[in-house]
Amino acid sequence: MPLLRSLVAALLVALVTGTLCSGRTGASAENHARTVVRAAVVPAGGIQSRSSAAAGRGLRTSDGDRVNIVEVLLDDMRVDDLAYAPHVRRLLADHGITERNMFSSYPLCCPARASFYSGLLPHNHHVYSVWNPYAYQSFDDRATIATSLHQAGYSTGLIGKYLNGYGSDDALAPTLRWRQRHPGASLRRAPRVRSQYYVPDGWDQWYAGLDGTNCAPACGGQYSYFHYAYSHNGRPTSAPRGTYSSAVIAHQADHVIRTFHDTRRRTGKPFFLSVNFVAPHVGSGEGGRTPSCRYRVGRRTGTVQSPAAPAWAYRAPVVAGITRGAGVLRNGTTEPGVGDKPGAYGRLRELNASQRACVDRTTRDRAAAVYATDRYVGDMIRTLKRRGEWDRTVFVFWSDNGYFQGEHHRMDGKIVTYEPVSRVPLIITGPGLRRREDRYDPMTVVDLSRTLTAIAGAAPPHDADGRDLSAALAGADTGWDVAVPFEFAVADPRLPGDHHRDPAFAPARRGMFRTGVRDGIVDPRTAIGLHTGRYYYLRYADGERELYDLWNDPDEWTNLAAGRSWLAAHRSLLGVLDTAWRRIKDCAGSGCSARLPSELVVDRALNATRWQRWWRTMDAQYGTNHPRGR
Repeated sequence: MPLLRSLVAALLVALVTGTLCSGRTGASAENHARTVVRAAVVPAGGIQSRSSAAAGRGLRTSDGDRVNIVEVLLDDMRVDDLAYAPHVRRLLADHGITERNMFSSYPLCCPARASFYSGLLPHNHHVYSVWNPYAYQSFDDRATIATSLHQAGYSTGLIGKYLNGYGSDDALAPTLRWRQRHPGASLRRAPRVRSQYYVPDGWDQWYAGLDGTNCAPACGGQYSYFHYAYSHNGRPTSAPRGTYSSAVIAHQADHVIRTFHDTRRRTGKPFFLSVNFVAPHVGSGEGGRTPSCRYRVGRRTGTVQSPAAPAWAYRAPVVAGITRGAGVLRNGTTEPGVGDKPGAYGRLRELNASQRACVDRTTRDRAAAVYATDRYVGDMIRTLKRRGEWDRTVFVFWSDNGYFQGEHHRMDGKIVTYEPVSRVPLIITGPGLRRREDRYDPMTVVDLSRTLTAIAGAAPPHDADGRDLSAALAGADTGWDVAVPFEFAVADPRLPGDHHRDPAFAPARRGMFRTGVRDGIVDPRTAIGLHTGRYYYLRYADGERELYDLWNDPDEWTNLAAGRSWLAAHRSLLGVLDTAWRRIKDCAGSGCSARLPSELVVDRALNATRWQRWWRTMDAQYGTNHPRGR
């Protein structure tokens, strides 16, 4: 056993330093080196709209040191999945601030991540999907939080999943640089750069997961939990088979933390580290099979997929004890009916026993993946403490989107901005923030991005769509006086929004989901909405609407917009909501955080009271939906 442990340790050291499984030696490696495209640190002129002179002093320790920032993301993690993360709760939530009203404005991996890195809402960064042409291929990453912090004197590193399509798609930034040198030329003539060899601007250390490389040259992929592949500073690399991807990412993070710690001892430079675990996203296990559950509805059968997790995680009592799906009520039932929901959403049947059994299994698989990854988050925190960096590190834990687990008769999935999907966990701790406290003011992904640049004393990479909430973090809530914007795009004629009839939306164009930035930007959004301190309001491009009073209907079971008599009696409220909707629909910069009409503003005390009641109701109905649960 000691010999085996030594061999495993040697493999992991080789893994994180990029010396194993690259598949190239000698002349082949030399040829490969010429294909690597590393972007310049300074973005192209005109991209960064705010100069570094606009940056502030940033957060400092009691000794006057600049803080490090470590941001950790779990993919598709629901708020109630915190029940399966004991290290996160004990080491972070018990000594930090939990944002109880944190939302993803476009709850889907790629658009949400693009919002974090750019500080822009999807309608401003133009990443609308996880598929071409609106995934990584549409993201201009010449100016991101990395370039901002790098210019502010930070060492920067990214580990794990970046954007969907990184590895298989062409990178957009080199194409845009080519257009700067060839004004007026069609982008179709620009040379294509495979993203698996490309390192975006601003990153000193780059260990990004690869999507769809198909052994050309690296085998495996970021959704292969036991055969992970990544780009090590532009060099496609395969991790050793059989190593769980969360362990790979955590070991890489440990290596980069040690490297940045040594750099800080020599130069005084603080560091920013973005660590992105794949769990609990759906993905394949050992042998390449994706865990799945088959269900039956009448004569029809279907399949629900889950993430893979190591066997030891299933033996944890908190995982083994799961007896029902996260979105199934304590009495074993789900929403009574969804006929008031628009389009195909309103034709979904209540889950039968076969479907509920699959939701139960999916919840258990997801819990095991979260539980396993939580252990590695704990290892990262211990590394920071052993290296003496913890006391000067702001540590952020969050997710890009939630996930359906039985709510609204949905067995799985995301995108549609109901509470289980748009509401995500967020815990922040650091110097001056190490106190257990719940906050109820709203926060979004772009707010988080802008707040972290402010903490670093850096200028945002663009005219930020989010708010700097660093002062509120250090102080207290102020109330809910801004709209949380929502937007998404679907390309399915069975779903609401696909047929554009609402004149407030961009006109539908033939093939609009097949064009992209290279062919001229179009606006493919099929739903746009907002969340206030009381209401959730969504308008679809086909004219359908949804409106929920979350104070009196916390489960979103009653669509008030489907009741003509209610709408007739509340025309003034609908008019106020439409006014707020028009303000955020195409907003940019500070316009995205314009104050709500006074009728929709909720003061600090009432906001906290109402949302504390909301959380108690969720806990009473579902039992595991409370972050302090179990």
